[in-house]
Amino acid sequence: SVHNLWKNPIIVSLTPLCIETPIRNEIMSETFDSDCQTLNRYVMSSTRDHELVILMNAIATSCKLITSAVQRAGIAHLYGLAGEVNSTGDDQKKLDVLSNDMMINALVNSGVCAVLVSEENEEPIIVPAEKR
Repeated sequence: SVHNLWKNPIIVSLTPLCIETPIRNEIMSETFDSDCQTLNRYVMSSTRDHELVILMNAIATSCKLITSAVQRAGIAHLYGLAGEVNSTGDDQKKLDVLSNDMMINALVNSGVCAVLVSEENEEPIIVPAEKR
């Protein structure tokens, strides 16, 4: 119950890297792996492709930025139409345009892309040679 939780809070012990709850100590003991296999580690160990890992990190970073923008869309007035049409003839929404810009910026600045293609842009985006 909530009352018991206040009397017996969850205790986090960093030394053995486990969480113990006094409420159900024998059932809810869980060990954390401080050296877990991530997707980036897996790709690096199995392919040794540094550029692929950099690309994946750029995409992950832009996804985090897009998530943040979506969470604040109402406050930042990002709902609604942007007033333009994309390459397929659809009306562009403000979040679509912002997300597209964030993804393009992340990929252009990753140093591993040469050409980008997006539904939101009429023409391919050629990455300048100094950013490849």
